[in-house]
Amino acid sequence: MDSARYQYSIAKRNLGSSDLRFREAIVQTVAAVKQAYWTLKAARANVDVQERSLELARELARENKVRVDAGHIPPIDLVQAEAEVAQRRENLIRAHTISDDAEDALRKLIVNANDSGFWNVRIEPVESLSVIAVLPDIESAVAKALDVRYDIARAGRDLENTQTTIEFLANQRLPDVRLETSYRGNGLAGTQFLRGSGFPGSVIGTRNRGFGDALGQVFSNDYPTWSFGLTVSYPIGHSFEDASLARARIERQQTTQRIASLRIDAAETVRRAGRQVRSTAERVEAARAGASLAQERLDAEQRRFGVGLSTTFLVTQAQRDLLEALVNLLQTSLDFESALVNFEAVQQAPPLAAGSSIGLRGANVVLVPTTTPRGLFRPGAGF
Repeated sequence: MDSARYQYSIAKRNLGSSDLRFREAIVQTVAAVKQAYWTLKAARANVDVQERSLELARELARENKVRVDAGHIPPIDLVQAEAEVAQRRENLIRAHTISDDAEDALRKLIVNANDSGFWNVRIEPVESLSVIAVLPDIESAVAKALDVRYDIARAGRDLENTQTTIEFLANQRLPDVRLETSYRGNGLAGTQFLRGSGFPGSVIGTRNRGFGDALGQVFSNDYPTWSFGLTVSYPIGHSFEDASLARARIERQQTTQRIASLRIDAAETVRRAGRQVRSTAERVEAARAGASLAQERLDAEQRRFGVGLSTTFLVTQAQRDLLEALVNLLQTSLDFESALVNFEAVQQAPPLAAGSSIGLRGANVVLVPTTTPRGLFRPGAGF
């Protein structure tokens, strides 16, 4: 293996590694876009939840005003209801801000920045949430990841490059035997003097030769010149090639261990991502059940309040419990979609950072309200 063949082999594999790195970047970029999309969808849904919560608080405030005017309840209950309306209006404003931020984050990833209407594009997420049907087969996903992951494939190219380097350096340690031969033909042109016998002889005539005659002499071997040479060289003692070969062998061992470590990390990452999908799916079902029960509790509390068997505090508490349950359902749904995106991506490419999930930071877009209402309450309510 000479230097030219060695450089060609390395360059060819490096080209393949660059293609793998490009494909890896594509996977990570697509995953980031998907994560930003679901983040925006959750943010928009959170706005709807906060608007519903605000409407419930306003409805309670209207009922309390009617009852205060009729003298059925003290004015402090109306103050509490109006304070709750103000608090939920603040939550709605914050939800709108978070939604706009999520839209800008997605816009940066999918809209051409050179477009004059870049910041005026309205993005409406229309994709439905994923249906929890068959949970992923983790073992099959691990086997797939170990076979197609781009970072493992790139490490394999690095190992092949190291092996080629070892072969090249081992070749450089061998005796250098070089056989060199050359042959040259000459041709003469111009005026040639013709001499008679004797030395130097008298000129008895001339002959004129042109450029074509000179070329003919070159190819007719009238004036041949040839050479032959043999060179043998061998390094004595330790040489630079010996040190380079030893270093390349160590690098091969390091690359082999790195591939083994990458395979372990890939398997662990896929298994963790698969477990995340399973756990978030279970959390979604639990959150959905919690939201349904919270709605039933609010309906019951409002019926009791309508007949005078409940208080403003209890209704407000039930409303906040429902809001918290709906927010929790949004968050778990977002976590489930994020887990699916991450599980799909880590089978092909590593996470953006070691030990992290593929996606955008700040995916928690929903607001979790305080579980206890704040404000003034009627004395003697038992709280």
